[in-house]
Amino acid sequence: YSYLNRARTLAESCKRHHPDWVLWAVITDKEPVGFSFDVEAEDFDRVIFAEDLYGDETDSWLFKHDIVEACTAVKGRALKHLMAEPDATSVIYFDPDIAIFNPVTTVLEALETHSIVLTPHQLDPDKTMLAVKDNEVTSLDYGSFNLGFLAVKNDAEARRFADWWTERLDTLCYDRLDLGIFVDQKWCNLVPCLFENVKVLRDPGCNVASWNLSCRTVSIGSDGIIM
Repeated sequence: YSYLNRARTLAESCKRHHPDWVLWAVITDKEPVGFSFDVEAEDFDRVIFAEDLYGDETDSWLFKHDIVEACTAVKGRALKHLMAEPDATSVIYFDPDIAIFNPVTTVLEALETHSIVLTPHQLDPDKTMLAVKDNEVTSLDYGSFNLGFLAVKNDAEARRFADWWTERLDTLCYDRLDLGIFVDQKWCNLVPCLFENVKVLRDPGCNVASWNLSCRTVSIGSDGIIM
């Protein structure tokens, strides 16, 4: 619930540009004392709780993780849960600290012909050693793709990916750089190697963040649209 304020901003921005989407919130922790969560008053259409995914094993499973590990590890089971919905033709995941400023047209177009869509942290080589250390070396440590975003078509190859990713996150979703693991994210370095029909979406309007601003230009037009 500590990221609920961010998730509300994400949900509002999603609904503004894609009002036909069904928005699911995945909530790992329990309501703190004195706080009441009423999904009817939110922009989310549906909610999944950790107990819905792990059942009687929830407490013992959560005990093995810190908060970042737990909130990323649930993504595998949540993905499989959503892909099992009868009307789910595709699933798009966004971290709660993301806002959407324009329709995600390039993502939807990619899903027409691909099973899995990933966005890389870096699109262009940095030019200064400081930026190389801050950005490229960090990507080598923490993963090439930003798993704050993931899109899949609900087809056989994406379901094969979801099964594999869930198995890894159920047992090895830890912040252990000494083992070559960084929660859910670094596993996806292997996705273009292990799975077919993967799209690495090189749209500079996607995954704009502090770790790649050195190579991207942000502008706001007279119409208020952020590019």
